[in-house]
Amino acid sequence: MGHLASVELLESGETEVNCKPPTNYAEWSACLDELSRGSNNEEQILRSMQQGSISWERGVAERLVKRLAEYLDGELQRISDRFQREQMVGIRSYESLSLALITIKKRLLFLWQVATLPAIPADIQEKFVQVIDEFAKRAEQSLISTASGDRTGQLAHLIRTNSITRYRDSQEPSTVENPMDNIRSTERDEQKPRRRVIWP
Repeated sequence: MGHLASVELLESGETEVNCKPPTNYAEWSACLDELSRGSNNEEQILRSMQQGSISWERGVAERLVKRLAEYLDGELQRISDRFQREQMVGIRSYESLSLALITIKKRLLFLWQVATLPAIPADIQEKFVQVIDEFAKRAEQSLISTASGDRTGQLAHLIRTNSITRYRDSQEPSTVENPMDNIRSTERDEQKPRRRVIWP
């Protein structure tokens, strides 16, 4: 497995991946495999990849671009699928939707960091980022369309305030304002959104 060194079992039962900066396609692919499996050590793997390098020559370049594209596409689909599953039971409250949007923003920020790894040429980075941005734009348009049925206007306000298209505005998306914090709990209970969100 090259520089993807060892896998240690912690006392808690979690797996710690000691991933050193990748320098060839096999090592890059191994790191992406770990991310695809939903590793608990994503940040560690990302830091290693940010320090990685590769000879950007024909053949190797095409394979790595394809592998990165597959990872990003898969993760974007996973975001959509997870959110759709949560909507099967309906949005329980404005607060739960706000938390879901914050979670999506965090995930998109992570994918953006993968898409803009220093080892990737700028023109390829730009194409990857465009895919992520377009996903965020389509998803938000779908959310706003759904919110049109909320006569209070609070749902649309919450979606715009926690806009997922601005996932890059902050390195800590969890600090995004929840506009419902200033609404009395009784009002929140009376104005729970019940519409399902249809994603693109």
